[in-house]
Amino acid sequence: MLNSFGEYVRMTRKQKKMNVRELAQRIGVSTGHLSNIENGKPEVSIKLDALEKLQKELEFLPLLPEEEMDERLSYRLNKAKIQYQNLVQSDPSAAELLLTQFEQGIDWFLKK
Repeated sequence: MLNSFGEYVRMTRKQKKMNVRELAQRIGVSTGHLSNIENGKPEVSIKLDALEKLQKELEFLPLLPEEEMDERLSYRLNKAKIQYQNLVQSDPSAAELLLTQFEQGIDWFLKK
């Protein structure tokens, strides 16, 4: 589980296959500053324009209270379930491949 905004930034940056230098250049901060944000340094702040650029580059979901995040997750999982069931009807082998890839992806991230 992620414990800080910085961890969320790092995880999302890595998922987008960006290195610290590249993202720092895109949002207009130094690599050291971005590294401090990712490491959760308490004395680090981020200007609003850089935060907006960060959100644009990493395409953050809106940061919601936990109960709203749970609702959003439930909605997305239910939508995916319906789409998966439709795929099973139209192309069972593709549905099986998709589910297998999803399960393997979760296993991979949990083992990191």
